[in-house]
This record gives sequence, C-alpha cells and structure tokens, in this order.
Amino acid sequence: MDKKQFKQLLGRPFAENGFLCKGQTWFLNSDEVLALANLQKDEYAPSYFLNLAFWIKALGEPPSEPPGEHVCHVRIRAESLFPEIRTDILNLLDPTSVFSHEERTDLADRVLRDNVIPTLLSSTSLAGLLAILAKPPGFRGFVHVQARQLLVESRGKPGKS
Repeated sequence: MDKKQFKQLLGRPFAENGFLCKGQTWFLNSDEVLALANLQKDEYAPSYFLNLAFWIKALGEPPSEPPGEHVCHVRIRAESLFPEIRTDILNLLDPTSVFSHEERTDLADRVLRDNVIPTLLSSTSLAGLLAILAKPPGFRGFVHVQARQLLVESRGKPGKS
C-alpha cells in the first residue's frame, strides 16, 4: 500500500464525519475547541503515528487552520489514548503489516469509526475535552499549563462539568 492509498484509507472515515483535510491533518472546528488528527511518518520505520490534538479557543485563536499538532494545547498519540486497542492501532499504522485491503479497511473502521472519531467529535467542547482527560487509566499526553488552569477552572462552573 503506497502513501497515497494509505492516506485515502484513513481519510475516508474522517471526511464522512465532517472533518476537513489539510495535508496529513484532519480537523473539526467548533466555537470552543478545534480537534484534529495528524498522520506523522515515523523517521526510523515504515510506520506512522496518529497524533490527536486540541486547540482551546478560550486561550486565543489558532495561528493557522488547522494549527500544527505540535503547537496545540492538548496532545496525545492515539495508541496512548486507547491502550485497549493499542495493537490494532499500531497494526493499522504500519503499511507493511500483512493485511488484505478488506482486512485493513475493517481495521481502519474499528479504530477510527468506533474510537478515534467519536472521541474527537465529543471533544469539541470544554466539557468533552475534560471527559477525555478523565478517561481511565489516566491521560498520558501533553497538556499546556494554561490549558490545565482553564480546564480546572471550568470544572467548577455550572454547565461545564
């Protein structure tokens, strides 16, 4: 599977759920949070990483649309957010793994449609983002100090749970 076919396979479920695409980044913009998924090539192996990131608009407008994953307020790799399907994610993101086209498509649907996309869709509000950070076994990603302060403050406000 070449890079173009691989990107199309991953991009289809995002596009079908209203995500826009720029380069290797699929993103969804809302009034509170810009949520994105970024496909990053591993420098040392033929595989990829799927980075999930969130820009909190209460902290300012993003420098571009979409912002680079590396400048977002909250960032995590998909396999860290979903440890229960870590092996499936790693297999999906390795284009050299031996799967038929149908098997790889089914795997993409399980990983993206059942896990990644619903999580990104629910994270377009501060309350949704807080739910991701509270997901067991604990958030193992980056949260900018300003974002951490804002999210802690929003927890105590009515309607922000």
